[in-house]
Parts: sequence; C-alpha cells; structure tokens
Amino acid sequence: MKAYYTQKGIRIFNGDVIEVLNALPEESVDLIFADPPYNPVKPKG
Repeated sequence: MKAYYTQKGIRIFNGDVIEVLNALPEESVDLIFADPPYNPVKPKG
C-alpha cells in the first residue's frame, strides 16, 4: 500500500482502516486517526 503523505519517518495512509492495517508490518503503528461519518444519526421516517 502506498502512503498518501511521507516526510521524515511519518507516513499517512488514506483508506479503509482494516485494509491499511493488514498491509502494514506488525507493531509498526503509533497512532490511528479515524474520521467518523458525518451525520451518524439515522433519519426519522
């Protein structure tokens, strides 16, 4: 998997978290930042 951004040992990946984590070596992740979906409330109806 190709990093979206790389600089001085920092790599940022953009994609499905499960796919990205499965592509990385074990114990190589220091931080996971997830953006929750917008408007997670189900519409009334």
